[in-house]
Amino acid sequence: MKSMKQLVVVAIFAALACTALHAQSADLRATIPFNFHAGDRLMPAGEYVIHEQGMLVVLREADSGRLAPILMTIGVVSSNPREAGLDFSHYGNEYFLKAIWSPVSGYGRQFLQTAREREVAKRGIVPVQAEVTLASTK
Repeated sequence: MKSMKQLVVVAIFAALACTALHAQSADLRATIPFNFHAGDRLMPAGEYVIHEQGMLVVLREADSGRLAPILMTIGVVSSNPREAGLDFSHYGNEYFLKAIWSPVSGYGRQFLQTAREREVAKRGIVPVQAEVTLASTK
């Protein structure tokens, strides 16, 4: 029952975001060379299509088309010029998707910290930042 309520809430947010922010959508491609956490799901290394629609981001495996959960984000601005790409926090052997940076500006979308990442961070492990450059825009 709880998962059904969550699905309904996400569907409502997705519908509202899609209608209100249609002009701000973007499809990006990246090859991620390691397994990583996207929201509460562990994703395998591989090539991904990233669909950004306002506050929402959807990852899809390029080969199989399998979807990750829809992820809520917050807007961020970089004070330094940077390449478009994905930022990850790396704790030991676990990677967590942190942000997506736009190919056309210094703006990005930052992902909310998950319960798993908070748990790992409480162990006192200092995260190392890892970056993946976007392969292309679609």
